[in-house]
This record gives sequence, structure tokens and C-alpha cells, in this order.
Amino acid sequence: MSNQIIWSDKASDQLDFIDAYLRIEAPTYVDKIVDEIIDAPNTLKTFPRRGPVEYILNETIEYRYIVYSHWKIIYYIEEEKIIIASLFDTRHKPLRIWEGIND
Repeated sequence: MSNQIIWSDKASDQLDFIDAYLRIEAPTYVDKIVDEIIDAPNTLKTFPRRGPVEYILNETIEYRYIVYSHWKIIYYIEEEKIIIASLFDTRHKPLRIWEGIND
């Protein structure tokens, strides 16, 4: 079974922000880092429940996550789709994770 990966508007905006930031702070590595963040969820196509449940966020939706470098890629499963809901920099305070989902 192969699921489709869909990036939410929120996650896409966060990825654009990461890209813009890295173009200034790490221009040599930006394309590699952004491409690897985009590619990381592809492993979920065959194993969508591979990521552990993100208990901080789970109220009505069962959010899960995978980690690439220090980025937590937060997603949920909806039928045959894996929705990338948010990107979270794990160097921040853990409760700031709500800001990526709820703002």
C-alpha cells in the first residue's frame, strides 16, 4: 500500500520560511537541507504509522512525527493520505509546538 504525501499550506509556508532563512544563514547547504526535509516523509508512504504519536498535540487528531536533523515533521493520516501538518525546530521549547499547529 502506497500513500500520497500532501503538504498543508501551513507546512509549506514553514518550509518556505526555512528556505528563506537558510539562504541567508547557510547558502551553501540550503538546497540540500530543504530537499532532505521534503524527501524525509517519503518513507511514510509504505509505513505511515512509523512515526510515534505526538502526545502534546493529540486532542482530536492523532498527530505523529518523524525527525530529520533537528526538524520534527508533524503529520497525520487521513485515509490513503499522509498530511504534513507542520515543521517544528526541536531546539525550541517543546510547548511552542502548538504555535505551528494552531496559529
